[in-house]
Amino acid sequence: MLGQVSPLHRPENFVLPSDFKTILQDNSEDEHNAACDNMYHYGGSLQRQRLVALAEWSAQHYSGDFVEIGAFCGDTSKLLAELAAKHQRRLIVIDPWITGSQDCDGAELAAFQNNIAAVRDHVDVWQASSLDEEIIQRLKKRDVSFAFVDGLHTLKACLSDILSVGHTKGVIAIDDTRYNHDLLFSIQHAANQLNHYAVQDPEFRESFLLPKKDFSLKKT
Repeated sequence: MLGQVSPLHRPENFVLPSDFKTILQDNSEDEHNAACDNMYHYGGSLQRQRLVALAEWSAQHYSGDFVEIGAFCGDTSKLLAELAAKHQRRLIVIDPWITGSQDCDGAELAAFQNNIAAVRDHVDVWQASSLDEEIIQRLKKRDVSFAFVDGLHTLKACLSDILSVGHTKGVIAIDDTRYNHDLLFSIQHAANQLNHYAVQDPEFRESFLLPKKDFSLKKT
């Protein structure tokens, strides 16, 4: 974990494209958060809608498929797969679904398969660890416009996952960073390596990595 980390920015620090800014405004968590007393639910009521909107924005601006690392029961996968079908893209889903591992009790794979059944033809399911070197190399060869990282919640695993999708042309979203400082550090470390901006809206559960070539900070 040697090396520098990038500063953490808020969305208001940027000169954002109007359509990108609208996505964040339309999916604000202010109302939900005001009544939320669970730190794990804070900032997450509109997360799936936000992710789909950002994936669509990415698809409208860049070529490439979508990637989801860590799918659980496939509720987000279904929405991303429907969007992939709309834009003639693919959704790559990477998850080992090992019973007894993080958040996996044994019924998740069947639930995932049921959730994506209607759009299965637009999904590439890689049932393996995202930390497997073969999987990493396969992933790096794919053209990617949007990625959602929600894999193993350790610093090194999260950093590995982000770097595996570091060639993503659009938005890289990383889940649960608001309350997990290891994950937050991993995106700051990855941002430095990838020449991206690390972005955390304090009202959102997830963080984002944005490519510096396409986004700019406000002048101070």
